[in-house]
Amino acid sequence: MPDRLKNVKRIQIIISVSAIIIVMAHLIWPSLQIDSTTLFLIAIAVIPWLIPLFKSLEFPGGWKVEFQEQEYLDIKEEAIEQAASASQIKINWDMVATLFWLGNDLMWIQDMIYRAASPERILLGVTLAMQYANDLGFDEKSLPIRNLSLSKVILESLVGFIPANEQNRSVLEGHYGTVQQYIQGVKWYIDALAKIQQPDFKKLRAY
Repeated sequence: MPDRLKNVKRIQIIISVSAIIIVMAHLIWPSLQIDSTTLFLIAIAVIPWLIPLFKSLEFPGGWKVEFQEQEYLDIKEEAIEQAASASQIKINWDMVATLFWLGNDLMWIQDMIYRAASPERILLGVTLAMQYANDLGFDEKSLPIRNLSLSKVILESLVGFIPANEQNRSVLEGHYGTVQQYIQGVKWYIDALAKIQQPDFKKLRAY
């Protein structure tokens, strides 16, 4: 288990144990009534273990907890590690137009997923992104090509799929979520590789 995940687990345990101790103290002294304070402390004890299951939790009174998505943190870490191990790969960074359209298509794919576009429409974007990635010099074993190929397989299996009811919509959303993660992994990988191979490059932002 990566050190970061061990630290997260350790923090979860500390928070839960601390909250439980406070609950016990609150129950022992001055009374044994289960009031709103006790329930609040129990919620604190449970929340850390719900992080892998939910993106957010909303409680009565408008209190809302947003969780950082552990899956995306793992994907980012893996993409950066693979980029570091592939630092010797030769990419045609001078093909500016191709690189631009690859980045544009990756963002477009994610936007279409967000808008719940048809699988056929998203598949077109993935196919074009694969072509651009190949032109830039990414081989079949590289993370971008692997992730785009897996995304293509998923989307091809969904061609003609009609989310006519809630169950079908949930199925589609689940597959789209997987494709979204693959595409984000590609973006993180290319970003990490570019930083390694072009250490003097400075990213400028418009303010």
